[in-house]
Amino acid sequence: PTRALAPATGFVSTAGDIARFYASLDPAARRSLLSAASRRRMIRKQWRDEHGSAGLHYGLGVMIGRVGEWDTVGHGGGFQSCISRTVMLPGRDLAVAVMTNAIDGLASAWSEGAIRILQAFADHGPPSARTRRRDGRWWSLWSTVDLVAFRDHVKVASPGLTNPFQDAEEIEITGRDVGRIRQAAGFSSHGESVELVRARSGKISAVQLAGLRMVPESRYKAELQRRYEGPKP
Repeated sequence: PTRALAPATGFVSTAGDIARFYASLDPAARRSLLSAASRRRMIRKQWRDEHGSAGLHYGLGVMIGRVGEWDTVGHGGGFQSCISRTVMLPGRDLAVAVMTNAIDGLASAWSEGAIRILQAFADHGPPSARTRRRDGRWWSLWSTVDLVAFRDHVKVASPGLTNPFQDAEEIEITGRDVGRIRQAAGFSSHGESVELVRARSGKISAVQLAGLRMVPESRYKAELQRRYEGPKP
């Protein structure tokens, strides 16, 4: 029972259905319950949230903001034990909905992170024949990284960040299994080499990322157990 909150929470849905509904509020959407003129008025900025740090505006029933260079239109929702965030990206045929099962869930942060990932591919393009098949998650004592292939380079993403591509190193491919870090922040390894290490079978078994050897999770786990748990009785 949702009692006094029934107008806002008295229904059951899925993240997919919520995303489809918000996508239909885009003035460019082909199908919607509202006319295109009504949708344009709905997402027009009416009032600014003067004391909020996010720079949001009120539309008619929606909140209007920006993530990077992309405009967003959406809303959040909450109830006992859960919170959600949904945003539509006008003119891009995209909507993102995140539902969490905790009242302090990171729905807003994760929805922004998803948009940042979409922006990265919009800016740099999908993998090409030269860069593909270099994706993967790799582990070391100091970090866990995702190698993510784009059109002409591979980024070293940090899966623990809200924006995985924040200050991400960029690897230029210089050969079949080798590359060079062409761009990196001050604490990273600008200009140093990267190599894919292959087993006898030809499968990639490790990544030499400048001075750091990254390995699969199972191998990393086994090494930690061997080093710190001691011999099993």
